[in-house]
Amino acid sequence: MGRAFIVHPILRPSIRSNLNFLANLYADIESLRLYGGIHLKPYKNYHRLLSKKFPFAVFYTVMDKTVFIHAIVDCRRDPAWLRKRLDRTP
Repeated sequence: MGRAFIVHPILRPSIRSNLNFLANLYADIESLRLYGGIHLKPYKNYHRLLSKKFPFAVFYTVMDKTVFIHAIVDCRRDPAWLRKRLDRTP
């Protein structure tokens, strides 16, 4: 049987906003099922999907009918950091 947990009232808005963030990000990622491969390639062979609500980007590639997600990054990061991060991706 699972454990019950109680969240302090002060933390509840924070948890709700985090769940909202994840739900929106998952929805953006799910959209790749239909639209994978149509986004611009700003760096090498990586397509970039920009999140609709938050300053995050999903970098991915497409092979045949499969979408491979290589990175989900905060767009406020230094672009040099992002290039190094993508260069380390297999």
